[in-house]
Amino acid sequence: MTPDVGFIGLGSMGRGMARSLHRAGLLRAVWNRTAMRSEELAEELGIVATATPADLAARCDVIVSCVSADADVLEVIDAMAPALRPHSIVADCSTVAADTAREAARRLAGHSVEFLDAPAEHGALTDSAPTSQPRHEVEQPPHAVSVADRVPVQLRDVRCLDGDAVRLARALALLDAAHGRPAKR
Repeated sequence: MTPDVGFIGLGSMGRGMARSLHRAGLLRAVWNRTAMRSEELAEELGIVATATPADLAARCDVIVSCVSADADVLEVIDAMAPALRPHSIVADCSTVAADTAREAARRLAGHSVEFLDAPAEHGALTDSAPTSQPRHEVEQPPHAVSVADRVPVQLRDVRCLDGDAVRLARALALLDAAHGRPAKR
């Protein structure tokens, strides 16, 4: 079964990632803080532009986000959390601090969903704060699965919190599609 994927954050990186998911036949809905961006892309691709992150979450099995700042990540998480489908996957590709990713996972913990911290930029190796430790040196949360050997450099810090291998593999395939990479077998 092909999952319904939604994308949040249609800035310079997110727009291209959303188009890649559409080319892979996965994208069903988009949302952006500036509604005109999501409406234009939805019309171009023949998909739905939702009014809120919660509307998008209610429609999709997998939500990929790529927003500009730590506070934005947490705002989006809080907005969509009540509407998330059970067993859905939230993959955040924003380049934010490791503590922000941990907080996002904590906020979603009671919603029966999986959370992936999957920063799309070179920032995946270090936190945005210059004095922070590199992510790969920060202690992993309990039940975190690091998949450093599975993915290219841009996604080497992916973490799946409380996830299993099958769901992680499915999410990684979706992230490959978002980045326009061919599916791995």
